[in-house]
Amino acid sequence: MPPVDPTLDITTLQVSFYARQYSTSYNCDFNVGVMTDTTNASTFTPVGQVHPNGTTYEFYEVPLTTYTGTGNYIAFQSVQHPSPASRNPITCDFFLGSIRTLT
Repeated sequence: MPPVDPTLDITTLQVSFYARQYSTSYNCDFNVGVMTDTTNASTFTPVGQVHPNGTTYEFYEVPLTTYTGTGNYIAFQSVQHPSPASRNPITCDFFLGSIRTLT
């Protein structure tokens, strides 16, 4: 994603999207957060976690109100689960609905 305009306060934004499990055989989780540098994964700060339940797309909203930092890139991060094996992060599908200002 392109960076958020630095003149906007990123904590006034909310990310809206649809997500689903790719298969009922696997579960998936992912974080929504903010990064300062898209080439450095260690700059990712999570602000919300999503757990899609099923193969039908569900609508999610994650407000960025709890973010503290200087990042201006909204990002999604797969959550790795060591156990059980059925929690596989590559089995998520999602598409961005919108990024809007909370007012």
